[in-house]
Amino acid sequence: MPRFYAGDEVQRLVPQYLEELGVEYIDLILLHHPEGFGPFGRCANGTTTECRANAWAQLSALRARGLVRHIGVSNHGVRQIEQLNALNLAPVAANQIQYNPWAPE
Repeated sequence: MPRFYAGDEVQRLVPQYLEELGVEYIDLILLHHPEGFGPFGRCANGTTTECRANAWAQLSALRARGLVRHIGVSNHGVRQIEQLNALNLAPVAANQIQYNPWAPE
């Protein structure tokens, strides 16, 4: 959620997840939903774009350390992916898009 995009949340949470899972690395982590969901999804420390860039930088650093193999996004549009690629950090490895008979097109 975007509420975890700012500050050092990513640097704090990923090692916690590794310990909880009992693994040395995570194959793929997705940065979910590029915008906020009401009051619980809004980024508190800057614009959504700034917070997304901060989270991507943190995930890229974890990837460089070998704690994460690939990083991707979920429900991001072309504009948001281009913004992440323009950071010249880790490439966007995947974009998970909801697609099922009940999802609006």
